[in-house]
Amino acid sequence: MAIAECLCDATKSPTTFHKHRADLVKKLDAAGLSSWVKGDLQASLEALDRYAATLNQTGVNKLDCKPVNGSVPPLLIGGLRVRVTPDVTILKPDPKELDPKVGAIVTMIAKSESSTTKRKEQARTAAVLVWLFAEKHLSAKGSPDRKLCFSFDVFDGSLVPAGTGIATRVNNITAACEEIAHAWSTAAPPDDLDA
Repeated sequence: MAIAECLCDATKSPTTFHKHRADLVKKLDAAGLSSWVKGDLQASLEALDRYAATLNQTGVNKLDCKPVNGSVPPLLIGGLRVRVTPDVTILKPDPKELDPKVGAIVTMIAKSESSTTKRKEQARTAAVLVWLFAEKHLSAKGSPDRKLCFSFDVFDGSLVPAGTGIATRVNNITAACEEIAHAWSTAAPPDDLDA
């Protein structure tokens, strides 16, 4: 993903952004694209431009981001396997501790949600899922820190932290997962599903 690679560029050079933008434009100019592929490339280009336009206001450019390497194991929440796939991890040296602080960012690039309240709620929930991911899978790299677990809403131009006081949100996520896990065992595919 172009945005993840831009975030991981230690120099935050505009060259990385321009390279990815040029690659997207080149693909978009190719002949014979389906309308779906063309729309996807246009949306990717728009997301990359929005990222560049809001980079300084979000503060994401000040974070030391590293790529997520390899496959990401799922979390087990309320009996349900939940795939949380951060785009980058964050390392921050802690002068008071031997280990650095660690966290991660998941990038949200959906434009469809027009309600600001719902959009913020989705971003907060995503950030809490990133926090749960960091606790489970990043502790070998350092001490997971809620202040370094974010969802990055590209089109809203906001970097939303997991923050403090997340117990209620974790309980709600767990309850939703329990309900889905319970219903899943009795769920049947629709009659018109191609097998």
